[in-house]
Amino acid sequence: MAMARFINLERKLQANPSLKREYVEFMKEYLADGHMKKVSSKRQGKYYLPHQAVVRANSITTKVRVVFDASAKTTNKNSLNDVLYVGPRLQRDIFDILLKFRLKKFAIVADIEKMYRQIWVSKNDQKYQHILWRSEINQPIEEYKLTTVTYGIAPASFLAIRTLFEIANECQDNQISKIIKDDFYMDDLLTGGDTKEECKSVRLRISAHLEKYGFHLRKWCSNSMDIVETVEKSKDNEVIDIDKEESIKTLGLQWNPNNDIFMFKIAESRDVYITKRMALSYLGKIFDPLGLLAPVTVLVKLFVQKLWISNLDWDMKLNEEMMKEWKNIVQNLDAIQTIRIERWVGVTGNDEICLVGFADASEKAYAAIVSRVNEISSLIPSANWFYVRSKENPADLASRGIQPEKLENQSLWWRGPNWLNDDRMTWPKEQMAAKIINISKLREEDLFNQLIEKYSSFRKLSRVVVYIFRFIDRLRKAKSPEYLTVEEFRRADAAIFRSHQTTQFFTDISRLKNSCEIDHRNKMVNLNPFLDKNQVLRVGGRLINAKIGFDKKHPIIIAKGHLANLIINEAHRETLHGGHRLMENVIKRRYWIFGLKNLIKKCIRECVRCTRYKALKQKQLMGDLPEYRVNVSAPFAHCGVDYAGPLLIKCSKGRGQKTFKGYVAVFVCMATKALHLELVSDMTSDSFLAALKRLFARRGKCSHIYSDNGTNFVGASKKLDKDLQQAIKSNVSAVCALEAEGFEEGKAGDILQ
Repeated sequence: MAMARFINLERKLQANPSLKREYVEFMKEYLADGHMKKVSSKRQGKYYLPHQAVVRANSITTKVRVVFDASAKTTNKNSLNDVLYVGPRLQRDIFDILLKFRLKKFAIVADIEKMYRQIWVSKNDQKYQHILWRSEINQPIEEYKLTTVTYGIAPASFLAIRTLFEIANECQDNQISKIIKDDFYMDDLLTGGDTKEECKSVRLRISAHLEKYGFHLRKWCSNSMDIVETVEKSKDNEVIDIDKEESIKTLGLQWNPNNDIFMFKIAESRDVYITKRMALSYLGKIFDPLGLLAPVTVLVKLFVQKLWISNLDWDMKLNEEMMKEWKNIVQNLDAIQTIRIERWVGVTGNDEICLVGFADASEKAYAAIVSRVNEISSLIPSANWFYVRSKENPADLASRGIQPEKLENQSLWWRGPNWLNDDRMTWPKEQMAAKIINISKLREEDLFNQLIEKYSSFRKLSRVVVYIFRFIDRLRKAKSPEYLTVEEFRRADAAIFRSHQTTQFFTDISRLKNSCEIDHRNKMVNLNPFLDKNQVLRVGGRLINAKIGFDKKHPIIIAKGHLANLIINEAHRETLHGGHRLMENVIKRRYWIFGLKNLIKKCIRECVRCTRYKALKQKQLMGDLPEYRVNVSAPFAHCGVDYAGPLLIKCSKGRGQKTFKGYVAVFVCMATKALHLELVSDMTSDSFLAALKRLFARRGKCSHIYSDNGTNFVGASKKLDKDLQQAIKSNVSAVCALEAEGFEEGKAGDILQ
């Protein structure tokens, strides 16, 4: 796999000399830094990483980066990433880091040079990071091992951040330790201070501490060049000095440090026609982690919602109506590029801050958070909730949307309602009642029935429901185990069965809940059904005292339908495409499905693999049996012969007797199928003739003998012919004797055909 990928890479590099030159330089640097080493003996690696080039035209430093593909599948259908843990998340969300970045008057940013490559990998684990490489096509392909944390390995981010946190723990300076933990996002540092002197001090102290562990900070930039003017300017210790109107990327946002403002850039869409795949790819490039463009991006998200509802194929061209809406969105998005947002919100550490939040919901979108008033009020008792008119609610813009060209001058969105600048006593005091929140609720059974119809595998359906419950638990701040547990699957299965039964047996379940009897005309009445502790309908039966599992005593009742088919198909796979009886036995250990036998027959009938293996094969029409096989004759008059062996034979009993190789001559009577066995010492014609004489002496002479024309049989036939001719020439009376024995005129060797 790795070899094939490397050969393909070489072809691409040969076709692009400039890319090849930068690729080779990157690998030379990798080798010179000791981050990869040539191995002395080949094929010692446990996994070989394919590699490829990633070109970043807008990068300030490295335009071409070599990335390693640890997700490439090997011959056993697994990749390195498949067997590695990703590791827990350690750093704060990008939203939190950017929000904190806006609180300081003076800002400084930098990044750690080659962060991953400053962290050594244990020598015992380097065998899983082997690569193939040569700089020129006329050189032999060499094998190397990567000695540092490699970009593309699943836990690479965790390993790097965990190392950074360990460095923070070793720091005696509490402020610097906190900055390392809270103000880094991966290898990017975003921090600041209320004064230039504070920023300078932080820059010097954090640089000195990280440098001790091999983490070199570079690409320094600030909204005040006085802070970074003392940084030694060199290739490895670069200070970014940009023009007045230029900007740099800060965690994906465009930041102009000279004017200390955030900006937005939108790529042009020049495609003649647009598909669903192309539209989602383009819209996914609008990066707005702080939600500053929410009134515009909500329009984009609603368009994406329409794309999904339309059920278009990924590469199908948008229809005329959608294409018109798409062009309108793309053309108007250019207006975003004129928006300028001040980074610093204008507060210092000593200021008193009043946080005012706005929320709103429309039929199609929600802005801010869908709040549970009682829950938030209990968590934040001091918070006051009031009703605000739509015209004075900034969140109304985010839930309904606004055209991009109008956003820049929308004072309500950027500064809030005018009364925020007035005395707090004059703010609106109309209390917000919980009853005005009207959120439609999808019934649980409707949701699960949609899921049941969507999937073709019960196992996959069950896993999806487990993850849905995990998501709900996470919203409720409940912790989930690292791995999926049996209890989670039981909970998911119970929810699936409950929703199915609520739809199929609603009346019966209602009667059982009200302690009423089921209608005697109902087909379920003979099952004596009941509801278990999970409100799942089960068969009552008479096996309560049986020493068997609960599911066997009281199977779950399932109606005909898609869920029943999923269960039956799952049983068909688990029984390795078993037959009717086997599948019925396995299914009834847990389920009572109405019309089970017919559904099993349908499953087997529609199974492609079962149909293929049960297909009737064409039978060869055999020819007529020869005369000597169907007519009565003396035993061994018509005889077939062949050898069996070799066998190891002893001449006599006793210790020290040597064994020698021998064979068994097998004579078969063509009429009676009787066998006669003779031991022969070797494969020569003489040995066979001796065995033949013993056959004749015991069974009588044969009129015809048939063989496979082995060399010993052919030799014996020729020898008999020769002896017969010699006997006739030397003694005429031999002819009369042969006629008396029943030999017809011809060659003696005819007996061996």
